[in-house]
Amino acid sequence: FPVTIVEAWDFVEGVFCRDNIFFNTSSSAVAVNASSNANGLVSFKFQENDFDTCGGPGLFIDKVNNIQVTGCWFSSITSDALQLKSDCQAVVVSGNQFYPTAAGIRVECPDVRIDNNLISGGTTCITIPGGTRVGINGNTLQNANVGVDVGSSTNIHVVGNLFSSIATNVVQNVSSTTSIQSNRGDPGVGANAYIYRDWE
Repeated sequence: FPVTIVEAWDFVEGVFCRDNIFFNTSSSAVAVNASSNANGLVSFKFQENDFDTCGGPGLFIDKVNNIQVTGCWFSSITSDALQLKSDCQAVVVSGNQFYPTAAGIRVECPDVRIDNNLISGGTTCITIPGGTRVGINGNTLQNANVGVDVGSSTNIHVVGNLFSSIATNVVQNVSSTTSIQSNRGDPGVGANAYIYRDWE
């Protein structure tokens, strides 16, 4: 079976990938990357694709900008299902369903909006080890060990999400630049000081 089905490299611009099934790969199903930021261009749209049974990430993105991931399905993926690495920027992740083994979404880059997704299962629904200016709004995050792991990131906003069956921490590793407001879900949410912190 293939290592990677689709790969975009240097000087690729204007990718529109829609209505595909990426199945049973030994590595990433789709990798969008460039050798440097100077060679990575803009405008990448992934809509209504299935990423299923992958030996690496379902969708790996780095060194490109202006990205949309909408209406997709991710399941049975060995690594973090969607990986946004440190050298991409300006990303919208909306209306997707994730059934991860590890993390549903891994964010290491700035300027990301994550809204209206369902993430169920895995170790952590959303992990942000190195991002900044990330908005997490209106998602359903459930059946995982951790809901959102802020890591060492800054300017993270976790607002209006529904948490359910989170085993350990709904939101962890918060800092003075983390804003957490109007989330609902587990009875434990009300007892967890994380959820009521609100920094203006």
